[in-house]
Amino acid sequence: MRDLGNFILRLLKQNGKSLRWLAQQAGVSNSYLSQLTRGLFVPSPKLLRKLAPHLGVTTQRIFEEAGWLGAEPKESIENEEQGRDARESGAQAVRLADLVDYQSGSVVSREIIKKKTGTVTLFAFDEGQGLSEHTAPFDALVYILDGEAEITISGKPHRLKAGEMIIMPANEPHALHAVKRYKMLLVMIRS
Repeated sequence: MRDLGNFILRLLKQNGKSLRWLAQQAGVSNSYLSQLTRGLFVPSPKLLRKLAPHLGVTTQRIFEEAGWLGAEPKESIENEEQGRDARESGAQAVRLADLVDYQSGSVVSREIIKKKTGTVTLFAFDEGQGLSEHTAPFDALVYILDGEAEITISGKPHRLKAGEMIIMPANEPHALHAVKRYKMLLVMIRS
């Protein structure tokens, strides 16, 4: 997403406009756009549609810069009230690990699905970063997409590498630490 950020900044510079101006025009916060231009999250199609006319580009062009291969993504996967099945929506397949980027000295997250019944979130942990011990009221499945993590559950450490998963039981203390930088998918299902 850093390429998209550079694209946006280049267009603003060419037109003599600032990021603050774009934020005001699009009705979003300046800090939110700043995070976007630094590649800290993947923007929604809705946000890109808001930005395109103020940047003087077509929606198609900004989607291409976002890496959506020239095809406007279908939002119905995220849009529960439409009630359409993903197979009917023309949903686009993506590589999960590409949806979140590492950032030096940080933990980056991107919520993919947020529903009353649960969430699916991607994380990228730089080496040495982690989440301190905490509990969650629901079972959580962690799937390692890239790298290596140490996940401690109720005091017992577990080393996981790409392609491995673990379930963190509800209400049991757990902590996560990046042995090497890693990306993970976290699936929480509310009961």
